[in-house]
Amino acid sequence: MAAHSNDVPDAEVGKRMTTGGYISAQGRQNLPKYHYSGSDNSYLYRLVCSPLAEMLVQSTPQWVAPNLITCLGLLCNIFGHLLVMVYSPDLKSSCPPWVWMVLGISTLVSQTLDNMDGKQARRTGTSSPLGLMLDHGADALNVNLCSINVMALLQVGDYRAMCFSVWFNSCTSFFFATWEEYQTGSLYLGVFNGPTDGLLIVALSFFVTALAEDQFRFWDAEFAFGISRKFAMTGFYTVCVFGTVLGNLLAVKQAISGLRSERSTRMPFVSALLLTIPFCAVLLGGVLGLFCGWSSVFASEPRLFFWCLGLMFLIL
Repeated sequence: MAAHSNDVPDAEVGKRMTTGGYISAQGRQNLPKYHYSGSDNSYLYRLVCSPLAEMLVQSTPQWVAPNLITCLGLLCNIFGHLLVMVYSPDLKSSCPPWVWMVLGISTLVSQTLDNMDGKQARRTGTSSPLGLMLDHGADALNVNLCSINVMALLQVGDYRAMCFSVWFNSCTSFFFATWEEYQTGSLYLGVFNGPTDGLLIVALSFFVTALAEDQFRFWDAEFAFGISRKFAMTGFYTVCVFGTVLGNLLAVKQAISGLRSERSTRMPFVSALLLTIPFCAVLLGGVLGLFCGWSSVFASEPRLFFWCLGLMFLIL
């Protein structure tokens, strides 16, 4: 999402939305003034992930660019994704245990590098809007790659609804967190969030699968009340995502209500919701394509289907 000012009249906002251009003239003027604001309140982040990243950053030469660290993290995820693709192109074939072990390691390394790039930028005084844009772009791509890896992990290539649910859970939480940041000016991550806790659970799932005797039987085994582990895991994430999105909506509504009492030029909540229409359109297109027009594409090339869907999500 482009840089913006909190003092822009509603009429001007509407004008920008219709005149085209990814960043408006006003946005270009505000871009050099942008400063990142955010917090990760996860206990695991504060006690483990952040101290680990800080320790590694202190051992990193100052000539190493933060954007290089971001790209290395992305390459780790791409490597893991391609490795799984070799053994499970249809999202339902089993992979050798060592593949899941490597994927678990690459996921943790990528997460650590993602925590390091911002710290390195602040340490070297090279924080910039470009770095933030690259970081968010890499995160958006990683979200798509990770969701497809989870589909292969659960071997749900024959379940269209479940595949879409995995993709939906990953991308929806990411989009609405970014949408909240755009509206409030700060990225707030709760005590339990996807980028930290969710990703650690996914990495743990990779490691557990690597140690299981039979991947298919492990995830098809009953969890409770006749529900398999794969359905339980997907359902758990779905509940978490809906709770997270509700929190995003409430945070934006409260922020806008508080600001409108002082500045009537703030974008109203309804206008803020209109900015989610492109993402909702991608979701609708995915559902229609998956169950109607492109069902044959999914049946023959499920990865291609979600790559295309992920590309549409990425350009948002």
